[in-house]
Amino acid sequence: MALERSYQAILQALHDAGIGLERGVNLFAGPLRPGKSLACFVQSTGGQVQWLLSHDAQTEIATAQVSVWSPQDQAQAGWEIAYEALHALHASQIGGYYLCKVREAEPTPIGRDDSGRNGYSFNVELHGLRT
Repeated sequence: MALERSYQAILQALHDAGIGLERGVNLFAGPLRPGKSLACFVQSTGGQVQWLLSHDAQTEIATAQVSVWSPQDQAQAGWEIAYEALHALHASQIGGYYLCKVREAEPTPIGRDDSGRNGYSFNVELHGLRT
């Protein structure tokens, strides 16, 4: 199976997880956008490719960051959505990748944006084979 772009695989998995994130409504690709409501953003952050010993295939480790932003009066709800998103992704198989691994045990508070929303983030590794 072909590998999807990492952020697209993560977006689809979060949309399908049933945790209240919907693509184009409160779930978006790319960096933070201004706003006042709860929203989640997924952005690719790079990764690496390694040749396997046989040289017939290579393993790709794509990385991405997921961030959830919630209004000041919904800080707990924002953290809970970020926590649910983390657990929906960790140890899953999405987008043709054989492993989705979250690097943190819990979402990390990252401060407030210009709109006063509280931010929480975590980083994801997607492991897949390219032939």
